[in-house]
Amino acid sequence: MAEISEEVRKIIDRLVDSIETLQILLLLQAQPERQWSSTAVASQLRIALAAADARLAKLCALNLLDVRIENDLFYWFHPRLPYLEHGVKALARAYAEEPLAVVKLILERPSEPIRKFAEAFQLTKKDKPDG
Repeated sequence: MAEISEEVRKIIDRLVDSIETLQILLLLQAQPERQWSSTAVASQLRIALAAADARLAKLCALNLLDVRIENDLFYWFHPRLPYLEHGVKALARAYAEEPLAVVKLILERPSEPIRKFAEAFQLTKKDKPDG
């Protein structure tokens, strides 16, 4: 198994909290010109509509997707920052080459409540007795 780059590890750590999120992100990244409704995403990936809605909203909030509002919400891949686009493309390449390694990294990632709990106990430089 090949080593997953640090860039991809950071993208997963910061942006990909589930396999569903990975699937949605890669689907939209592969077709950046297409605008997707949550219904179309759910149907394409065979996931629950509520899950598609939640994941798309989160990816939009993370500045990875743009949204158009009409009689429905339509999303497309449009990262606001170049490093996000580059990182997602690197993630797509890594997943194409080593899907199991990418999935393993996602599944080993601490859940958000656990991460927030752990971060609450991290000392910053100003908190340290000698800082």
